[in-house]
Amino acid sequence: MKKFFINLNAKRLMVSASLIAVFSLPASASETWYAYHAQVEAYPTGAGQVYISTEFGVPESERQYSERQTKEIVSKYGTLYVYPKANEGWQCIGVTTDELNENEEWVYVDSLSSIVYPNQEYITVSMPNGIYTKIIDPVTGEEQDADSATTATLMPLDPNNSFKTIFTHVAVDEFDDQNALGSTAISKLANDIGDKVTLTATPNDERCHFVKWTLDGKDVSTEASIDVDVTGIATYLAHFTADSADVLHFAEEGEYKMWYSPDTRISIPSNVNYFVLYADSVQKEGDEIVAKPSPYRYSVDPGIPTILYGKGDAQIVKTPGSPYGLGDNLFAYSGADGVKIDTLDVEKKYYTFDTNAVVFNQVSGTIAPNTVYVGIPDSVFTNAGKEVPATIPLKNLSSIASGIAAPVAKPVAIRKGIYTIDGRRVDAMEQRGIYIYDGKKVLYRKDK
Repeated sequence: MKKFFINLNAKRLMVSASLIAVFSLPASASETWYAYHAQVEAYPTGAGQVYISTEFGVPESERQYSERQTKEIVSKYGTLYVYPKANEGWQCIGVTTDELNENEEWVYVDSLSSIVYPNQEYITVSMPNGIYTKIIDPVTGEEQDADSATTATLMPLDPNNSFKTIFTHVAVDEFDDQNALGSTAISKLANDIGDKVTLTATPNDERCHFVKWTLDGKDVSTEASIDVDVTGIATYLAHFTADSADVLHFAEEGEYKMWYSPDTRISIPSNVNYFVLYADSVQKEGDEIVAKPSPYRYSVDPGIPTILYGKGDAQIVKTPGSPYGLGDNLFAYSGADGVKIDTLDVEKKYYTFDTNAVVFNQVSGTIAPNTVYVGIPDSVFTNAGKEVPATIPLKNLSSIASGIAAPVAKPVAIRKGIYTIDGRRVDAMEQRGIYIYDGKKVLYRKDK
């Protein structure tokens, strides 16, 4: 049976009419493919160059930089990686997404859509505009997604996505990743020597308060909005505080602490990570069973028992909220009265975490009050072919401690926040999946 295909979102498509015709496709096609034609320019002219790719981690020796590049992409996701190269005296802060004006011309928008992550040579860019196809059965009227080859025939001749890679001199950021407390803005992203720019710090809500601007660790002003002259590369940091903020005291060399709140969401700064335990985090390594949880950042949701790792004093911000389901997290909280083991699932073995020895110790009898504990299914040990161990060491210490340092004023030329894997900035991690926060990939898990 013949099937017809149509193209969607093809406003600027320039192809021959002969392409829109009868098309045969196997009935098994079930994925949506998009055609993207992207252009990326270094902005302003003379400030730097770019290299673009659909791959991240391209070696420096393989990058061919220029001031403007284009790329045709057939993809299910529409993710592009931009490698910036600043000329002397400039710094890159991120990428903006151009808009089409009434004359169908791409125009610059002075607002970052993707940022430069710390210690990362590329910028992840999400392309908002794509062309895709649907296969329509003329008899049944049923729709199927087209394949990549069909979608490729609809590639627009002109770019349907346009971006500027921003190079500048003066940038703004929140001190010590305090974006849970406030945000920063600058009147001109791509500023040059001789410009005068306005820096603005805005608290996120009535609980939060602006404190001061600093530059290279020195106080500049206590005014939330200030004008500065652009004389060279500089990153001004906005300091905030909050009425609902608490300070947790970690040892300067690093320390573990248990955390649980039934009704409070906490935002945590860059000198703190947290982790939870899943069944696949407990695995056989050599002749022993070890725990290798992945570290997470940014916030801990209400009702989620966890273990924090930090260095030095850490300011946490509390926000009331309803507890989320635990999903497949193995951690639990013993409550004010503790928990008797014989009241729990008999097909699990129970452990508490020794924050000093950094191991999980099996518990019998009663779990102490106000304790984060873990129930590991018997199947984990059976599948590993191992006896139930008395202790389970935490093995990925370097991963948990990665990027953790005592809070200091950092003159970084970037804007940080929470981003999806395809480069979209979001206010919070809400959907289950992989996010990027503070330049690191984190896996966020919650009930669907």
